[in-house]
Amino acid sequence: MNKATTSTLAIIALSGVLASSLVAQENGRPKRHGKRPAQALIEKFDSDGDGKLSESERAAAKAAMAERRAAADADGDGTITKEERLAAFKQRLSENEELAARVLQRFDADENGELSEEELVKAAKAGKRLRERASERNRKPKGRRANRRNQE
Repeated sequence: MNKATTSTLAIIALSGVLASSLVAQENGRPKRHGKRPAQALIEKFDSDGDGKLSESERAAAKAAMAERRAAADADGDGTITKEERLAAFKQRLSENEELAARVLQRFDADENGELSEEELVKAAKAGKRLRERASERNRKPKGRRANRRNQE
């Protein structure tokens, strides 16, 4: 996967990963909210409902990712800076009340009902760490065959 695709996936997944991975304490045990990013992506673009992405569905997903990447790259230089990423995150929060409520609940440290710039940065960094962990999990080989290959 090239760097541009990885960045695009990261931006699209930012809100999805953050929203789906925010943890609430319930009876002393963490509880996941929402779906895993890959599952949410499949559900969003799986137009025939077969549970997987066909070539045309994959193409539609890539086009949507490219569009989101272009929208996030405010200066059009092909690179999404931290500032642009934060601005895209703010935009996503303004468009998604449910996500905004969860982020506010988790990151409003001073409990004033608003997210300061510092609190927004912390939320974005938490999302980045979650994306990195998810990316690492996706890179690990799965299944018995993969385990056998790793042992050889």
